[in-house]
Amino acid sequence: MLLRFDDADAFLARLSDHDETETFGVLRIAQQLAQQTRTNAFLALEVDGDAVVGMAAWTPPWPLTIPRWPSARLPELIEAARDHAELGSVVTTEELANAIVALHRPPTRRLGLVFQVLTAVSPPAPGPGVRRFADDDDVPLLTDWIPSFLHEVKLPLHGDPIDTARYFVRSGRMHLWIEDDRPVACTAHYDFGHASTHLGMVYTHPELRGRGRASRLVAAVSQHAIDRGRRRLTLYTDEDNPTSNALYARLGYVERYRHVELGFERDVGG
Repeated sequence: MLLRFDDADAFLARLSDHDETETFGVLRIAQQLAQQTRTNAFLALEVDGDAVVGMAAWTPPWPLTIPRWPSARLPELIEAARDHAELGSVVTTEELANAIVALHRPPTRRLGLVFQVLTAVSPPAPGPGVRRFADDDDVPLLTDWIPSFLHEVKLPLHGDPIDTARYFVRSGRMHLWIEDDRPVACTAHYDFGHASTHLGMVYTHPELRGRGRASRLVAAVSQHAIDRGRRRLTLYTDEDNPTSNALYARLGYVERYRHVELGFERDVGG
């Protein structure tokens, strides 16, 4: 049976006994909704008796996230999602992604994602630089870096990048690696579940790459989270990017599972 939820806290309560790394995508969305309600949110569970056998969460125009859903019940979910809003993108398993293409339409983009988990940092080779949180003075730089990062990873830009930069800075979630008093790399964190932290938007300007800056920043931010009492760190990598996958493996990140992001945008830009 498909259940829809208007109350994010009630949705989260039904997932309280599930592995928070498995359900990361929907936990992240629902926890944000619990703090700041959005009228266009879509939260759904598939239940069999008292057991939750599928979960999905969505705040358009961001991707509909489906960590798990019974294949036989997928048509009902996709129909409900399409009734809710224009289905622009989906993050899910390979099996469900293929089924969604058959139910919906061929994607304009397809990205393989590796979900990785770390519980203890293996420090990289020492090098120059320090980590610090981004502040308001860094907003112009981040406004340039955010669309550059999204273009590199072939993801669409939603909204004005200056608003995104300001949000990251004012929420205390954006970290910079500083060398010679200037930022050379960035990454953002998001705490989810009871004791997990996700890293995203790991970016070094192309002219500044190849010197271990991203490794040192990710290691420092990961260790900072562990020092705050977070028990595990997670991140997504592009399965077709051996450089970044090797970088994270050296730091102690281990593959947990793989997902696919499908884009159905009519025009994803150049």
